[in-house]
Amino acid sequence: MKCTVSFFDARTGLFTGRRMTGSVGIVNASTPKGCRAIAGEHNPRNRRVNLDTGQVEPFKPDAPSDVHVWNETTELWELPEDAVMSNLAAQMAQHHISKIEGGSMRAMREALIAALPSDHPARKRLERVESDIEKHRPLVRGRVVA
Repeated sequence: MKCTVSFFDARTGLFTGRRMTGSVGIVNASTPKGCRAIAGEHNPRNRRVNLDTGQVEPFKPDAPSDVHVWNETTELWELPEDAVMSNLAAQMAQHHISKIEGGSMRAMREALIAALPSDHPARKRLERVESDIEKHRPLVRGRVVA
């Protein structure tokens, strides 16, 4: 008979985040060293095993940062909306910076190809890079933006 189990640290009762479904024999043979298995799929972010009772109980771990707030409904740490928006703005800015930097790399590659003698080994390598990129450009030009 198959069962689904969650693994927890035998010393702390904290779930490892690993789960498995299989027969009891396979589960026993696959239990990591220092761990035990308990039936069910348990969230390691808000549940643990009480080592005295063997029961799964709610668990409120330390906050990941000073900015996180505890959501009583989901029983999970969350970032407030302003922090999420700030992180999103930073990610978008980093994406744009990478895109701009990528454009400068192309300009430098083109300038070096033009400046180096045609038989220079570095020019040959840059021309191979340019050739490899050219193979992919039609796919980029033809994409449909959703």
